[in-house]
Amino acid sequence: MSRRDQIKMTDDEIGSYLKNSRTIILVSNGKNGFPHPMPMWYAVDDQNVVYMTTFRKSQKINNLKKDPRVALLVESGDVYQELKSVLI
Repeated sequence: MSRRDQIKMTDDEIGSYLKNSRTIILVSNGKNGFPHPMPMWYAVDDQNVVYMTTFRKSQKINNLKKDPRVALLVESGDVYQELKSVLI
């Protein structure tokens, strides 16, 4: 078994982790093609669907209109051994 498989979270662990965190990093593709990471507060429903709000004319919305692909990252840990993350 690979190290990655050993540390992989189950769906229930992911749901609990998302529900106990507050900040997610939303990464969209910026106007020059570079990643545009922004911290966002979010909510999660019982199916682990993530919800966020932003202003209609924000750079994030402009980026998403041009390219709807995003990455969402929640992370925690202050030292390497404590690092934990979920990439959606």
